[in-house]
Amino acid sequence: MKSTIYPAIVLVLIVIILQTCIRIEIANVQAGNILPRDMPTHGNRKWRGTSDFGLRKMLELDYRVENDLLWDQSIPPVGLAEIERKFSLKAPRSRAEGHLLSLVGGWGLLQYPLSIVLGILGLTMALSSVVKGRMFYASAGVIGATCFGVALYRSYFTSLGW
Repeated sequence: MKSTIYPAIVLVLIVIILQTCIRIEIANVQAGNILPRDMPTHGNRKWRGTSDFGLRKMLELDYRVENDLLWDQSIPPVGLAEIERKFSLKAPRSRAEGHLLSLVGGWGLLQYPLSIVLGILGLTMALSSVVKGRMFYASAGVIGATCFGVALYRSYFTSLGW
């Protein structure tokens, strides 16, 4: 029993940690390589995602401010077309940033403790003289340490602005 539980635990940890690391890196590229995020020295540091509705409302507000339109005045058709054009340009990036935010805020934060557990478990099992498959455990330890290093380098926790 003991001999089959450790490889299963290590294998599950490898799958979870590697898929998290790879998914976050892919989402980061799609969002324009925004990790690690530069934190402003003043103001609000919290990372917020924007829905399509929110983005459209922000663009509408920008148009109203730029053209001195009051709230009760309707936007002319030319203005609506301009807002839609800007929306079609900004929406894919906004969606990608929102997806990255959800990955980093969930699985990315979970990667910190899981990769430490994998690294320690893999290296202790690899250094044990009784265990078979030392190379498997050593590789698991290296994967855990590498993914922990990526999480630190990309600053998952501090990028959220918590």
